[in-house]
Amino acid sequence: MTPYFARQSGFGPLAAILAQSEGQRVVERLCREVGVTFEPDQPNRPLAFAGMSQLFERAARARGDGALGFRVGAGMRPEEFGPLVDYSLSGINLLHAIQRANRLVALQCNAVSLSLRVSGETAIWVFGYVRGTDGVHAQHAMHALPSMVRVIQAVVGLGPDGMGIELALSADPMTREVADLSDVAVRAGRPHFAVTFPSAWLRRARAQVVRPRVTLFDVHQHYVPRLPRSTREAVSLMLQSMVGIGDPGLDEVAFRFGWSRRKIQSDLRAEGCSFRDLVIEARMTRAMAFMREGRHSLVDVALAVGYSDQAHFNRAFLAYTGLPPGRWRARVAGP
Repeated sequence: MTPYFARQSGFGPLAAILAQSEGQRVVERLCREVGVTFEPDQPNRPLAFAGMSQLFERAARARGDGALGFRVGAGMRPEEFGPLVDYSLSGINLLHAIQRANRLVALQCNAVSLSLRVSGETAIWVFGYVRGTDGVHAQHAMHALPSMVRVIQAVVGLGPDGMGIELALSADPMTREVADLSDVAVRAGRPHFAVTFPSAWLRRARAQVVRPRVTLFDVHQHYVPRLPRSTREAVSLMLQSMVGIGDPGLDEVAFRFGWSRRKIQSDLRAEGCSFRDLVIEARMTRAMAFMREGRHSLVDVALAVGYSDQAHFNRAFLAYTGLPPGRWRARVAGP
């Protein structure tokens, strides 16, 4: 099964909204509870999708705001998703734009899917989740809908008349709150989260000529690093942010993925490695980065990557590289 990750940019203003109403300490507590950390200057940073979705749900409960996901989405500009949106909007018509977005959305989050259905005079653009993405994702799903509405409006150049939002939620105060925030009709009790519009809009001429600004190559170049495609890649990526902060244990990694430790161990064995191998690799990679960037003492490097003393670090480094750390650093530094 593909590990599920999303870009940090997908949070939009969630943390800011929560901090303003509940305080920064609440944000920090919820992030710890779901195993998520924010790096404000790294919007493309991959995060485990399970933690992202849980943070949306817990933030909504903390605020007592059933429409928080939609509120977050309403505060986001489609351009915040990077050149993927620019590339989609330069399609020759709405059908072409939606097809581009559907094909490329996995670059932003490989846990979600976009699909287009046509039923007579109605087109339904569905936001869903790939098989195996278990759990409740209502708040996360709602945050995508306002941007989908704006993409449609940007292409066809029309107002909200004729458009609608469908929610896979029962008709309750939450859906009424979404209706209050939206300028399009909202229908609850549907089998999916989706945006609807007249199917005739799909092939109508664009409202205005849009000069293409980005290519497909630009889109792929923007989404670097790419999202993990194997359990080994996913665990390695997760360990990079955990090395030196306590013991990067398997239970913590499994929690952040929303998987069982047994599944991770089984997948890693099938891929020819073990969790212990990846912990050592992550520690050594980080140690080498520290030794390249400055004259940190070897004691400081050892402690920074999670070893209790320099002697343990020296033995591990020698086993991993074939050289003692001091000699390795002298070679890398050169004359």
